Amino acid sequence: MRGFDPRRIRRVPVLWMLLAAAALVGMLVQGHLRGPVDPTRHEYGVNYPGDLTRFLAMGAFELLVLTAILRPWSYHRSPGRALLALVPWTPWALFGLMICMHCGPTGGALALWRLAMVPALLAAAVVSGIGLWRARRTRNPRI
Repeated sequence: MRGFDPRRIRRVPVLWMLLAAAALVGMLVQGHLRGPVDPTRHEYGVNYPGDLTRFLAMGAFELLVLTAILRPWSYHRSPGRALLALVPWTPWALFGLMICMHCGPTGGALALWRLAMVPALLAAAVVSGIGLWRARRTRNPRI
């Protein structure tokens, strides 16, 4: 059995970000396939031409911003980064839900992904905070 390797622990946040990206793409494609584009219909709740590429670009930009804030390659017990990402992300996700009131399934998938990232960021902050607290507690027993 191998010993503890800190490099393996540092890969975990990167894998979570890749999983979030894969979930985003999967949700958008599923939403696009569920409600096919019909350019003759002009009503609420349908996909319009170019929705998939537009929402993929928006989601990729949002994921890039999250990655820049969280910096998962150096994320080692840093609850502040997750909280810093959570502060602008929560209103943005709620605003996206309000805007998506009349959007099609593709836009709804992006809004739900944004909303799902809120508890994920909160969980990352809690887990990192607990890990940081335990590490400080074992280093200095008087605290």
